[in-house]
Amino acid sequence: MKQSAQYLRIIAHSQTALLKVQARRAIRSLIFLSLGLCFALLALLVLNIAGFIALEEMLGALVAGLSVGFVDLLLAGILLRIALKTEPESSEEKLAREVSALSLASLEKDMSGIRKEVHQFTSDVGRLRSAITFITSGLTGPLQFLLDLLVRGNRSDEKLDPQSDEIESSPESN
Repeated sequence: MKQSAQYLRIIAHSQTALLKVQARRAIRSLIFLSLGLCFALLALLVLNIAGFIALEEMLGALVAGLSVGFVDLLLAGILLRIALKTEPESSEEKLAREVSALSLASLEKDMSGIRKEVHQFTSDVGRLRSAITFITSGLTGPLQFLLDLLVRGNRSDEKLDPQSDEIESSPESN
């Protein structure tokens, strides 16, 4: 049981380490995503205005607006792809997962042993109950016979009232 508690502590620590790594990764991605979006918005604002003014003189207002809009979409797609890119699992995460899996396996093995012991105990109690029932049911007849003999023996030693319906018996008359 002491070992099971130790396995549970190990699992808790490995899961905590795993959650910390995942939280760090998520926060890092969120920070870079936010910073990327802020800079993208500021840069796009300035570039949009400059690009629109430059293109408007050469191509006209409509084509200049569409060109600047497509460039903005392209840059936003690149930044979002970088921010949402999944990284391969780090060695720290792999170690935490392995430790957790090993601890769970050991805990399951211990619990299996405990289940077997409880099953064996309940089956032993059932067999003991059956044996006691068999012995007591087998002794009921002989015990009743012995009790009857004892009661009859006590009655025959006593002097009975002559007005009673019972017949006096003495040990010599048997």
